[in-house]
Amino acid sequence: MNFKIERDVPFSVVPRGRKPMYFPFDRMDVGDSFLIQCDPNNKKEIENWRRKLSVSKRRCLLEAEEANDEMGDFKTAKVAGGLRVWRVK
Repeated sequence: MNFKIERDVPFSVVPRGRKPMYFPFDRMDVGDSFLIQCDPNNKKEIENWRRKLSVSKRRCLLEAEEANDEMGDFKTAKVAGGLRVWRVK
């Protein structure tokens, strides 16, 4: 098999996987909350949202550490209409 070598072809990376979710953690004060609208009785959907929140929070924590900011602590609870996220610290 022969391969043709080419020069000056720009390198580009096509993003793979899902686009990350961003939540407003960095704009929240203690006592603030937001609602993720979903079916609170659907355990799979609730766990999927909690996993997305966890990944996003981890990313925000890393960015806050780099900027010497404090992130705070967040809690979730199933409520009527979905999953609510509070900043508690």
